[in-house]
Amino acid sequence: MRVGRFWRRFDRGLSARADVVHAAPLDAAYAPNAAWAALAVVVRIDNLDLIRIVFGSAAAMEASSAVWHALQGRLASSSAVAGECVVQSPDEFCFVVRAATEVGAGSHDFLRGEVGSWLLALGSQPISGPGPDLHVALSWSAVDAGPRCDDKDVLHHLMIEARNLLPHPRDGSVPQFSRSEWVRRDMALAAGHYAALASGELQFAWEPVRAIDDDALLYMRAVAAIPGVVGEVIDREAGYRALERLQLVAAFDQLLVRLAMDHVARSGGRAVCVSVSAISFRRSAWWDGVMSQFAMQRARAERLLIAIDCGQFALSPGGAAELADQLRRLGCKIVLHGFGGGQVAFAGLLALRPDVIMLDPFLIRLAGRGGRDLALFRQFVALAAVLAPIVAAEGVDAPAQAEMALDAGVAWGCGAYAGPPTWRGPEAHAGRPARIPPFQWSDVAAEWVG
Repeated sequence: MRVGRFWRRFDRGLSARADVVHAAPLDAAYAPNAAWAALAVVVRIDNLDLIRIVFGSAAAMEASSAVWHALQGRLASSSAVAGECVVQSPDEFCFVVRAATEVGAGSHDFLRGEVGSWLLALGSQPISGPGPDLHVALSWSAVDAGPRCDDKDVLHHLMIEARNLLPHPRDGSVPQFSRSEWVRRDMALAAGHYAALASGELQFAWEPVRAIDDDALLYMRAVAAIPGVVGEVIDREAGYRALERLQLVAAFDQLLVRLAMDHVARSGGRAVCVSVSAISFRRSAWWDGVMSQFAMQRARAERLLIAIDCGQFALSPGGAAELADQLRRLGCKIVLHGFGGGQVAFAGLLALRPDVIMLDPFLIRLAGRGGRDLALFRQFVALAAVLAPIVAAEGVDAPAQAEMALDAGVAWGCGAYAGPPTWRGPEAHAGRPARIPPFQWSDVAAEWVG
């Protein structure tokens, strides 16, 4: 549902910023004496100031009102969740959600999943008003609330606790914009990128990462692209980079990770790798739903790799390391893309401890010049081999490049030599299992750690 439909159904006067509590009706199916689990939730619009500066105060008010009314609508219409909203400021909303513990022993996880799905829908749908379609960048956090959360003082402290868990709005080194026309252009690109995903035009093409010297298949790399008129794979990197610059990429990346999990289920046992932005890859409530799904489907999580794209922005080391550790405990593996190029900071690399390092394609082109450039390539490979159990090279397009990579100690690669991206799913790609199954942690943990 387009979130613009929400705010048109409400009187504009409700967007006045008073401290008002709105109670949503409890579902009649819950007994009055049922036990309840509750969450105190804080949602922040991270780009409201940018919207105000570039698109005007009226657009900012429309965006704020849309988020507020969407949250009210979700609480009022849910058959499984009840709650109250408290408005605190134009860019920040606090609310409490409850569910009967009859929902299950993990009812707090259930509530986090519900809230996450609401906000994912909000972040991925445009706000339609009198001006151009806008997207809001949302951050959120939640803390478990006890039975006394109806007490105003207790609720106040719970909300402070939840607010303190929000990521800093400038984490990820997102730059300030100096020209309004750039922001308008990026917002149009971002809206188009989300629209292409929603319509199914933007979908995954699949690129194999193989052993360079035989047909062993390491994993299938998911590449978000659109089909050309005769089936070509056409990337839409410009739209994705606009999402990053506007801090709109978190919800998009969540959708891609969930889509990749669906492909893992029908991948014929092959490992699947999906990329997320360095801005997205930090510990936050956005990942709660994904990790709950991993915990319930560990066999699938063990065949999923999450690659971190540092092409435009660097990692936030502390938050990235915490998330990587949590994902690994659930069986997922971490890939660092673009080593030797982009915004790969050494501190972030050390904190991340990736399972796979993918060399930037610039390095293999550099090595082709021979001499000192080839020696430099070998040094990059040696360093990567110290930092990760598996090193792969991107941009291996010709036999001579494959020979150089192998000679330098790189066993795995992707590019035209290994096979270009195609629209065939992971289950359709040929290739025998790797000699050492690198993503079956129980089989190789001792070797890697030792």
